[in-house]
Amino acid sequence: MRNVNLVVGDKPIGSALTWAYPHGKDHGIFQIPTYELTVTGKDENGIDCKRMFEVIRFGVQGENT
Repeated sequence: MRNVNLVVGDKPIGSALTWAYPHGKDHGIFQIPTYELTVTGKDENGIDCKRMFEVIRFGVQGENT
């Protein structure tokens, strides 16, 4: 097993649509910011690798109406 490092940025880079947890779409759809996730590590040959992803940093919790 190889080690990886995950770093989530602190500035929004886009947006995504999601719904509240745990009651799904009962509370509607929400547009929330997305952030850059940088993944670094080494491949199977020991060569440094780096890849970026766009991710949701925080979700929406919807217990009540």
